[in-house]
Amino acid sequence: MPTFTRRAFTLIELLVVIAIISVLAGILLPALSKARHHSRVTVGHVNMRSLGQMKVSYLNDFKEQFLNPFPDNASFLEMPANWNIAHAIGDPTLTWPFMDLVLQHHDTEAFATVWYSYLAEWRGGSRAPEEQYSPADAELLADRRRRLASGSGVPQREDLYPTSFYYSCTFWMKPGRFGIGSTLPARGKIMTQTLSDVTYPAQKGLLWQRADLRNPRRAQPLTLTTITVDGALLGVDLAYNESEGGIYTPSIFSKTAFGVKGIDIAPGAASPP
Repeated sequence: MPTFTRRAFTLIELLVVIAIISVLAGILLPALSKARHHSRVTVGHVNMRSLGQMKVSYLNDFKEQFLNPFPDNASFLEMPANWNIAHAIGDPTLTWPFMDLVLQHHDTEAFATVWYSYLAEWRGGSRAPEEQYSPADAELLADRRRRLASGSGVPQREDLYPTSFYYSCTFWMKPGRFGIGSTLPARGKIMTQTLSDVTYPAQKGLLWQRADLRNPRRAQPLTLTTITVDGALLGVDLAYNESEGGIYTPSIFSKTAFGVKGIDIAPGAASPP
């Protein structure tokens, strides 16, 4: 009966196989990484749309008034002492002061970063729900994990967590605050805006993604995903802004001249994200 002897692989053959596998891995892994990142960005867009729909629900519940946690100020002289303190919806005992000791005229603007966390009582949920983040926003997700790990593991009622999707401060400030050359002081500038106050809903940014998460390594200019007042999801290229110190900045969505009556997105400046 004939016998067969299995020949072992030689060292050269093993090295060739290892080299082929290494080449294939070098080709496939970047593609897989890119696909994974694209998937995270897509989920972020879905979450952003969800937050935009939440804004519509809020407008319906509050007679088409945009979210404003601060007391309206008729003027600088008539403003209340707590003008920069946000009160929880339905619980006046739960408050958060917003103070900027360096740029005092920006006191309340930090609310733009934590607006969704603030709405926990109204929407019924956590202070740091997953839908307020883009899965591609590694920095904020790491901050969330760190804060939860340092506490009880559950967001506390008094905590506010920043979202990946910022809310324009023009919706709780007087349009005159953003006029060209305006000197309106921080006190006396708060005013709840309504849907009818928005002059150009298709060109006014309501929410915007806090960073260019689609192309995190891309050179300038940046592209920010934005939801307009009329609900369109757009990718907006930012122009060079000399007035902001010569940088590309998302402030065009929060500091538009003439506030809610102004235009954030010029015709032809946006495309599908």
